[in-house]
Amino acid sequence: MIFDIPTLIRTIGRSISFDPGDVIATGTLAGLGLGFTPPKYLNPGDRVSVSIDAIGVLESPVV
Repeated sequence: MIFDIPTLIRTIGRSISFDPGDVIATGTLAGLGLGFTPPKYLNPGDRVSVSIDAIGVLESPVV
């Protein structure tokens, strides 16, 4: 992530009020993988995993 969690919460909180259970969904800018040496990309066979304690894990294959 480019910004840490406290920075995201502080920045978003300047514009809106948070309620219990709110989720902050973040994404990645197109082309960000080009900024690494060597460039990093998702490839077929990779798996993307998201987990939330007490809820579970969502895992998706890259095809």
